[in-house]
Amino acid sequence: MDTQYAWQPRYEVGLEEIDAQHRYLFSLIGELHEFSEAAVIDRSARDLLREIDRYAFYHFNSEEVLMSVYRYPHLDAQKREHFNLLQVLDKRICDFRQQGTTVRPLAEFLREWFLKHLADQDREMAQFISAARNNKRGVPKTSRFIH
Repeated sequence: MDTQYAWQPRYEVGLEEIDAQHRYLFSLIGELHEFSEAAVIDRSARDLLREIDRYAFYHFNSEEVLMSVYRYPHLDAQKREHFNLLQVLDKRICDFRQQGTTVRPLAEFLREWFLKHLADQDREMAQFISAARNNKRGVPKTSRFIH
């Protein structure tokens, strides 16, 4: 596997349940990269795209439930980001099926989006939730996470 599609410990956000889901989703993106030149007739690539789409929906829902439980102040922005990615993903999957494009651009897009989202939004969300979990009342003592 291409090393840029291999999971790195530096990608972890510090919430085991989220990190486990991230590892799995990133492994699916890595598998997709293995099909870089696959065409629309490749059933394995189509099945993998379906699994990525399905798992992304599950993962985003899991994050949103967690953010809701801990009253994360940027929940609405995260929901919009998740919705937008799912829309783009669905469009790219349709393009793959209808236009016969290869999966390479989709794998590259997903990798870049995933790493940016993880570094920006997910890391901040994980810090907020970790702080809430470490606080007896379930609410962070500091408002440094609220912008």
